[in-house]
Amino acid sequence: MNIITWRTIIWQQFEAVIDMLGDAIKFCADHLWTAVLWDEPDNAEYGQFSFVAYHALFCCMRHVQEHAAHLSFLLTQHGVTGFDWVTQARNITSSDCASLQ
Repeated sequence: MNIITWRTIIWQQFEAVIDMLGDAIKFCADHLWTAVLWDEPDNAEYGQFSFVAYHALFCCMRHVQEHAAHLSFLLTQHGVTGFDWVTQARNITSSDCASLQ
């Protein structure tokens, strides 16, 4: 596979995971926000929908940010410029997605 194909695959998989989490949060009815997915002996809240959603997002953000920083550091060492710390999601258009392919 070529580099373009790998970039596309990686981006699409990342986007799919974020979309799945987003859909679960968006479509969760208010009365299910505290529904229990599993029993947690240490703290009952740990098994609730709201905590599991928070935990998934927090772990994903932390993990992705850490590796993004490593990747950015390597790129900077090799003279790559044009990127900066991103503080909020960008609005992605269909033309932006086409440029990833």
